[in-house]
Amino acid sequence: MEIKEDKDLRWFDVEFVPEDYIFSKEERPRNLDIPVCDLIPVIDLAKAAASSGRTQPIEAVLTASQEFGLFQVVNHGVPEKTLNNAMCVVKEFFDMPSKDRTGIVPHMKNWIYTNSTDFAKDGVHLWRENLKHPCHPLEKSIPLWPQKPTRYQEVIAAYVAEIQKLSSRILEMICKGLGLDPGYFNDKSEVQLLSTNFYPPCPDPSLTLGILAHQDPSLITLLYQGNSTGLQVLKDGEWINVGVIPNAFVVNIGNQLEIISNGKLKSIKHRVVNSMHETRRSIATFVNPSPDCIIEPAKILVNELEPIRYKACQYKEYVHRNKAFGDYTVALQNAVHAENSMEMKEGKDLRWFDVKNVPEPYIFSKENRPQNLDSPVCDSIPVIDLEKMPVDEILKASQEFGFFHVINHGVPEKTMNDAMDVIKEFFDMPSKDRSGIIPNSKNWIYIDSTDYNKDGVFLWRENLKHPCHPLEKCIPQWPQTPTRYQEVIAAYVVETQKLSSRILEMACKGLGLDPGYFTDKSEVQLLSTNFYPPCPDPSLTMGILAHYDPSLITILNQGGSTGLQFLKGDEWINIISNGKFKSPKHRVVNSRHETRRSIAIFLNPSPDCVIEPAKVLVDGSEPPRYEANQYKDFIGRNKSFGDYTATLLTQSDN
Repeated sequence: MEIKEDKDLRWFDVEFVPEDYIFSKEERPRNLDIPVCDLIPVIDLAKAAASSGRTQPIEAVLTASQEFGLFQVVNHGVPEKTLNNAMCVVKEFFDMPSKDRTGIVPHMKNWIYTNSTDFAKDGVHLWRENLKHPCHPLEKSIPLWPQKPTRYQEVIAAYVAEIQKLSSRILEMICKGLGLDPGYFNDKSEVQLLSTNFYPPCPDPSLTLGILAHQDPSLITLLYQGNSTGLQVLKDGEWINVGVIPNAFVVNIGNQLEIISNGKLKSIKHRVVNSMHETRRSIATFVNPSPDCIIEPAKILVNELEPIRYKACQYKEYVHRNKAFGDYTVALQNAVHAENSMEMKEGKDLRWFDVKNVPEPYIFSKENRPQNLDSPVCDSIPVIDLEKMPVDEILKASQEFGFFHVINHGVPEKTMNDAMDVIKEFFDMPSKDRSGIIPNSKNWIYIDSTDYNKDGVFLWRENLKHPCHPLEKCIPQWPQTPTRYQEVIAAYVVETQKLSSRILEMACKGLGLDPGYFTDKSEVQLLSTNFYPPCPDPSLTMGILAHYDPSLITILNQGGSTGLQFLKGDEWINIISNGKFKSPKHRVVNSRHETRRSIAIFLNPSPDCVIEPAKVLVDGSEPPRYEANQYKDFIGRNKSFGDYTATLLTQSDN
């Protein structure tokens, strides 16, 4: 969809939904003739103010939170003029020309304006625009908000002040209803985020979405819908419309409140559908814990009859592990106490090797399973002898397959064996030792199988990753156990860095690029080690899902066993090069009897590096096939594992 000067031209003259806004059949709204549900509770807060004790409104809030996960509130105390002014100034913001909206948000970290193309799910964009910014503490936040429209800061500050009072009031009612001490939520609601949405008319709302189905990662969310609705909630497997009540707020129970209540209150899955004729705007306020806040079931709500149902977790870790929009739904399932899936026992051998059946949280959908495990080993994958300086062979393999084997590469066999041995030692340590030696290090990450999920399903693997360039600065921050880990892996990295430079120089020569062309495009290097235990039924689960690598190149040491598969044609058996080289889709399957370990080195550009087709490869007969993009933008738009596939596809002009 062409981003034209005038917003009205960009959205309102579109006669068909562009292909990159059309969601899969599973995610589309399908039936748009859903009636408004009359059963969603409407709670009059004036009755709560007029009475004391455990009164009817508090009971109503608790019942609504248990049965629906949301409710509407009226007579809430927020002046009608404040509501109308806020919605008017939001309209003024989104009515400004595109260049004004994007121009006033260059690199401001305190607030973000995103148009429809800034969010992509598998390469598909939402039919909306959005502005969000923090609003607590209010005095410090206001100067950092947009300065256009000129009255934005004044109007939204008045709105936020009222919302903060209302959210505190509702949380105190919930507190009282659950039997918690007054003020229990005070230190769990210190971060507040305001999010405004613009949903233009859509020529065919059955094909696209304003917001994908998700659960909120917040404590609670307060939504002002204005005079139109597109909000739907999933109740008993059916989507229902949430009606509009003049001047009412919709209150959503977030994932954190479900955890704190030990499951008594429910966080509901919801989405936003578009209208064919109506423009819709809304204002949501998310009340969140601070990053360091520990979220866990309240101790008063846990006993022998009501055992603990969720793990304790720092809020920042919760968010970090579930960055992709909508994956907070999965995060909540992830937080369910480990006893409900595969029990995390003291020893790795007990946790993995005594499992007779694949637990349900590890079973992927039929579309994501390996299906045929009898795929033959492909004999046609190129094996390249680097002693022969095979520039043409590397070019051909990169064009036809997207990867190749190298032999006589100069990395000593002892170095490779030592590295694989120390990786085995690391993953052979008891679970508590592996996780315990990584408290809050940002320089390296150990994740077990439950730390990564796709739609609530876990990978059958464990993983350790850390940066390895510049080497001297990285080594002291690597794991200190096993004791020889740093020494052995440093020697391995030195050799693979020399090898990767050699391969990139040959690719450089083959493409006709200047020597050293890739030097500033391979400054970030990441080492990733994998442990794939035996699996009782490998046809049901995955070691790594199908994906493209977001790197420049990846060098993989498979050790003595294989589980790597790549997609060639339709069977399992591209930016700087302007499409001359192909990035292959690949995955890892598990083995029923064999334990597998591997070491991958990813060579990546620095975050600020601009990646685009090399100018020498672009001419009249070979126009540029990909947009120029900063690497950090490429990654930022596709945070969830595997979504780099979608990024590469959406980069192409074809």
